[in-house]
Amino acid sequence: MEMAPKLISVDESKNTIMGVIFGSNKKYRAALYAISSNMIEGWTPTREDVQLVKKQTDEIFDKYEAK
Repeated sequence: MEMAPKLISVDESKNTIMGVIFGSNKKYRAALYAISSNMIEGWTPTREDVQLVKKQTDEIFDKYEAK
């Protein structure tokens, strides 16, 4: 059984994934890595999933970059 490739829209110049804007290149790259790694395992993210990843990425960066 052959599976069709799964693609998501990304715009590196605007730091967006599926239209969700990330506040910095570091946050964008961290989220893109997490999302793409899980897509390799078969996950197909929705825009709402990307928004949740953004929220979690923001919380982690805010907590650890403020120190």
